[in-house]
Amino acid sequence: MNLWKSIEQKTERWMPFVSLAFIAAITFIFSMQCSPNIWNNGEAGKDSSVFRTVALMMDQGYVPYRDTFDHKGPLMYILNWLGIQLSYYRGIWVVEYITLFVTFVYMYKIIRLCCTRLMSWGMLLVAVAALYPQFEGGNLTEEYAMPFIAVSLYYFTKYLLTSHIHSLQVLLCGICFGAVCLLRPNMVASWGVFSIVVLVKCLHEKKYAEIGRFLLFFLIGIGVIVIPILAWLYGEG
Repeated sequence: MNLWKSIEQKTERWMPFVSLAFIAAITFIFSMQCSPNIWNNGEAGKDSSVFRTVALMMDQGYVPYRDTFDHKGPLMYILNWLGIQLSYYRGIWVVEYITLFVTFVYMYKIIRLCCTRLMSWGMLLVAVAALYPQFEGGNLTEEYAMPFIAVSLYYFTKYLLTSHIHSLQVLLCGICFGAVCLLRPNMVASWGVFSIVVLVKCLHEKKYAEIGRFLLFFLIGIGVIVIPILAWLYGEG
């Protein structure tokens, strides 16, 4: 009996790593839709080509909105620029892989809050399969917004289930909100819903001090990512 418990404990200890390997594998398969990917230098879509062009101009010292113009947020061009620094042809795929991996990890963590590990694997596969036909070649604002939305949704859901959230996690949610604002501001509706629900919950439970703590760290998080990028654009403008 003790031997069996010991085997169970050792197996359980390795299961988080098995889950990460599983997510890494399905992310790799999913990322083969990215254009280009590790094996294919396929043609990018119109929007993706614009983002890559702006990033290439940034690499030559030009500044978005001053020397080039497109209507997306500056973080979109920064992510493409980072990809180009990694590798001219495959670097953007690396950025996309990391983006998708973080998204799927937090999707799994959200499901795991209520389900067993095996069921969570199955439900994640279903969710990824549903996303697959909507990907359209990648390197789009919706793709890069997904990890930020998933991270915030995880902590919001966990807070509703446990009534506890660390200040640094609130700060991280603020960073995620700011990042999506810098990608595509019309995709921030999720945080509006989160904020209303949390406010109502705090008022109902008479946790008035919590409202101030949440607001303070959320605003700090926004500032952490938004202020440096806006300062850079203003300084170069």
